[in-house]
Amino acid sequence: QITRCPSQIKLSWTPYYGYGITVSKYEIIEVDAQNNETKLQECAGTEKSCVIELNEQKERRFYVKATFMDCHGKQQSSTSTMCYVSEKQANLPKFISIENISLEQTDITLDIRFDTAADYNTYVLYKSYNDEKNFQPLDTITIALHKTPLYTFVDQMAFTNDSPVFYKVKGYDKCNTEIIESQSVTPIIASVREISEMQNMIEWTQNAPWEVLQYRIWKNENESDAQLIDSVGNQQFMYLDDLDDSYARCFSLCYKIEAIQNNEEKTVRSFSNKVCLTKDYKLLIPNAFNPNSNIAENTTFKPKYAFLFGDYKME
Repeated sequence: QITRCPSQIKLSWTPYYGYGITVSKYEIIEVDAQNNETKLQECAGTEKSCVIELNEQKERRFYVKATFMDCHGKQQSSTSTMCYVSEKQANLPKFISIENISLEQTDITLDIRFDTAADYNTYVLYKSYNDEKNFQPLDTITIALHKTPLYTFVDQMAFTNDSPVFYKVKGYDKCNTEIIESQSVTPIIASVREISEMQNMIEWTQNAPWEVLQYRIWKNENESDAQLIDSVGNQQFMYLDDLDDSYARCFSLCYKIEAIQNNEEKTVRSFSNKVCLTKDYKLLIPNAFNPNSNIAENTTFKPKYAFLFGDYKME
């Protein structure tokens, strides 16, 4: 009898009967293609079956050997018929890896890499809020065997600022026995605060699912497309943005952190949430000017403003 979950073979036999004798033990003997014999297991004389593990061999041969004392006190043995088994052990997945976890507004995107060479294609994605203890099933993932190993899952409306969220993936066999588990991951969380009118401090958590090569700081001015403003090493988790170059034109500033994986073979990225600050505009009017001044700024009469976007009209 072959039990696929778990991958085992159950061997059963009829007990050996003889007048006045008691079987002391049964031995499971495997015979290979070269007729070499190996004792796999020893069972008590009262047992009638045992379980052995399947392996990578497609065809196997077994017999059962009973050992007992005869009526003259001599040790004897009796062997069963040969049992032929043709079965190959399932190819178990060697890895599950969550390669990327990124935030886009309130949606969390996971890129999960599976071992598509395995004979299993159904996995369960788990999710936990606040800690890495109370994981609950979120979804069942079915992948195509021997196809693209990367699977993308989007957990919509999953991110909130006040509740961290964690994910991991588990694989099960056909008997619902866990056979493999991925690492636990959580998004990189960024925050921003105003140090002064001219400086913003961006900070982020160290939550990348792999070793980071560097962090990149992206910035949006007035809801325009994000621009890369700087990059820092993998041991730095804060950045001071000096607003001197954008003092006049920016009333809205948003930031996002990009983590780059330290891997020479491929480039993998994770993105944090986007955090924003709205600056209060400043508008100053000079009460004098000097057309003959040596200071160019003093030769023109016009408003001086900051964090104000667009044109103005003075009457």
